[in-house]
Amino acid sequence: MRAQAVEFVGGPLDGHTHHFEHSPEQLPPVAKLLMSADFVRVLIGQVERDSAPPTSTAFYCLDGDRESLRYYHLGSFAVEEASLGQA
Repeated sequence: MRAQAVEFVGGPLDGHTHHFEHSPEQLPPVAKLLMSADFVRVLIGQVERDSAPPTSTAFYCLDGDRESLRYYHLGSFAVEEASLGQA
């Protein structure tokens, strides 16, 4: 299967392109991402894993067709310490 890509527009991941090999239909229609100081560095391969605590949650909505997939930023919300242990 050939590699696919989805671009992030707006918010903390603005301009990031994520490459994947599975079917585009497997992408979630809304992505909920816990953001931290290390999260972007993990995505681009600068660090192996995210060890910083999350500071916000970013929400992105998927739009586009198979040739031009984009996640558009819907909003970000601060993470409260009390909610970190809850799912």
